[in-house]
Amino acid sequence: MPDNPEQDVRRRVTGKGYLILLLSLTMILAGLSISSPFFSITGFTALLYAVSSYLRSASVKGEFERHADPTELFEGGRVRVSFEGRLKAPGANVVLQDEVPPTAYVKGGTRWRLPAGGVVRRVGYRAKMKLRGMYRLGPLKVVSEDPGGHFTIERSLSGESRITVLPRPVPAGVLPRLRAPPRLLPGFSHSRSVGQGKEFHSIREYYPEDPFKIINWPATARRRKLMVNQYEAESLTDVVIILDAREWTGRGDLYRNPLEDSIKVAASLIRLLLAARNRVGLVVIGEGIKYIRPAAGEKHFRSLLHELAAVSPRGGGPLKESLKVAAQHLSPSSPLVLLTPLTEGMDAWEGLEFLLSLGHPLTVISPDPAEREYYVTEVKTPRYVLTKIERKALTSLLVKGGARFYDMKLSHTVREVLEEVMG
Repeated sequence: MPDNPEQDVRRRVTGKGYLILLLSLTMILAGLSISSPFFSITGFTALLYAVSSYLRSASVKGEFERHADPTELFEGGRVRVSFEGRLKAPGANVVLQDEVPPTAYVKGGTRWRLPAGGVVRRVGYRAKMKLRGMYRLGPLKVVSEDPGGHFTIERSLSGESRITVLPRPVPAGVLPRLRAPPRLLPGFSHSRSVGQGKEFHSIREYYPEDPFKIINWPATARRRKLMVNQYEAESLTDVVIILDAREWTGRGDLYRNPLEDSIKVAASLIRLLLAARNRVGLVVIGEGIKYIRPAAGEKHFRSLLHELAAVSPRGGGPLKESLKVAAQHLSPSSPLVLLTPLTEGMDAWEGLEFLLSLGHPLTVISPDPAEREYYVTEVKTPRYVLTKIERKALTSLLVKGGARFYDMKLSHTVREVLEEVMG
């Protein structure tokens, strides 16, 4: 939006307006050509009427300040948006309208019609944000129209509100009670993964988040790039969640596609792992590879939820190549949880096998793409059958290789997934 809202103006002539203008100009030209005062006066009168109508539609003046609270909330939460200011509409029919995303539900709508000559000082609405993401509300626009409906002018009166909708984890009181020692929750115990201990483990490249005190200057001089020492963690385990967010993971129903189901599970899984005193990292595979280093604490939990809220389905590189790139950022032997629909079938095995060969305990949580396709089309196509066969073969290879595989169906709740994976 421009700094001056009055500059953001769109003018439109309706069909009736074009008819009046055409009629007035035709009569003026006809009167001049045949020297007829009647046609000339009638034409000028019609033109003056058109000008008067335009001035009425342009007579709306005012400005509003936007207030949105809260600007950060969980899925299913409500944000209250209000506008304070003054709007005068002395000679026009006026409609106020705020722009909201399609995933926001507003009871009663965001459109207010004012009578000609009306004055408004305060309007607002409450929007239920049904899906995680980064959203924009606004700008508030006023559409003014002369009483005859010949001219319409639309202008912006306020800026925009940026709203962050976080994925909602399973509430703490609903988290599964584990019947056996969890395989992914080692908790407070000695771990030979990389962390902030004192025993030297290895050397790797420097990341911007690394403290300067762990830089290995001799290795840096030899390799001519910054290198740092890695140390064994003394108490916590680093668990890394790998999220497949490539373009086709977002296909299907807006609220129940493989990506959204994976993000809901990831958010709750992060809460469980952090509650068990682990460090949790995140790798997002999309247009590129985004890596968030493992850490612990409430602040890190919110940071990871922000990352999940910002994820959108993009990119289309092979999963096997993406996993090999992501492996460069992983701590040695750290447990991995991979969330992916495995849409590439057996072509993904090379990347999964590579992770297993590095010694990572691997758990694969996979929303079934074939089931979701059948849910939409209700037709078992040859592609559906082939996907099922490849998926069964890939599952067998994963289990033989030492990985754990969970086939996530549409009917499964997040709680059921967590009970199966963590139990």
